[in-house]
Amino acid sequence: MFPAAWRSKRLCFSAFEYSDAKRVKALFEQNQHLQYQDPTFKPWSLSTYQSLIADSAEKKAPDVEDAFYLRRIQTHDGKDIGYLQISLNAPDAQSVWLPMLTISPRYQKHGYGSEAVASVIETVQAYGDYRHMGVNVYAENIHAFRFWYQQGFCRITHFEPEQDEGRDYHCVVLYRDLMS
Repeated sequence: MFPAAWRSKRLCFSAFEYSDAKRVKALFEQNQHLQYQDPTFKPWSLSTYQSLIADSAEKKAPDVEDAFYLRRIQTHDGKDIGYLQISLNAPDAQSVWLPMLTISPRYQKHGYGSEAVASVIETVQAYGDYRHMGVNVYAENIHAFRFWYQQGFCRITHFEPEQDEGRDYHCVVLYRDLMS
């Protein structure tokens, strides 16, 4: 089973409990000001977070397609600073998809996001034989695009125009190779 918890130099990663749904929602909503650059950040219902936590808690074999995991990100002294979503064998075998990485604004620009990405890469490589990791980012969210590019996500595989609530967005799918 994919690790429920692990540590990096400054961070702890752990599974959420079902009762943590309000906390996950609050962590996400700290970045809601970005919804005009990234439609992902529009409000989600509490039941959406409950569903994500429940899906993450299901036991899955290593070869399950689109095996989903939600992990809390905390500092070593226990401060919640964000969360991430991981999908293994998605969109295909030996690939990892990161549907979401969110860090509270007051903890951004301190290297926590980079440390989280590096730690996830190390953890998934220890767990299985994964060759690629992908993310999607909206071109309008310049800071996010720059962040992912700096993390080595430099291979553009898709560029898809989208429209949400009458506004145009440009979703870019980025990949990086993972070395064993």
